[in-house]
Amino acid sequence: APFTLAEINFRQVNSEEAARLNPRATLFGADKATSVKELKLPLVQRHVEELAAAIRRGFDDAAGDKDCVSDQVSCTWKLPSGRQVIATGFQNYWRVREAHDEEKQWKVTCVLPGKELPIYAAVLPHLADVLWYVYQDAGDALEVAYVHLLNQTSAQARFAWHTDSGTDGYGTVEYSYVFCLTPGRSSMQVAGREPFYYKGA
Repeated sequence: APFTLAEINFRQVNSEEAARLNPRATLFGADKATSVKELKLPLVQRHVEELAAAIRRGFDDAAGDKDCVSDQVSCTWKLPSGRQVIATGFQNYWRVREAHDEEKQWKVTCVLPGKELPIYAAVLPHLADVLWYVYQDAGDALEVAYVHLLNQTSAQARFAWHTDSGTDGYGTVEYSYVFCLTPGRSSMQVAGREPFYYKGA
């Protein structure tokens, strides 16, 4: 399994604005149609590797910091000023590929709230490029709700059948973009579709 998968969840800014700016998104939300397409990040391989390495450092540094561990902080980075930037994971999601373990799960998942993405873009190289790219695809009427960073070497971060819009706290999610950032065999499947196999990072 790859080390890092990044999932970006989009929600509508508001229904009136969505109807005016992006009828496609409104239709998607209204009839719950499911569309799947393949996108390739317009990043050179070195930039993908730099982003993945920064994410890995975030997980590793938090695991090695007793204060982070005691506060259940799953990732930590430092700005050039020395200020610490932290992010937490989740521990209550039981639809995983082995017996659910709360203590393991929060250490291998990381949630970046959409409203706080500028600060994370300052410590995660090329994250801003990824966000710009998916915003161009998603349309003006949508905004990022959350970004999930997943250490999928652990089955606690590999999920069984679920709906992003049916997950607690994610009822407004319209689109999800899932990118594999490190080499390794991985796949995902949308119900009713053939599995999608990632071709490496």
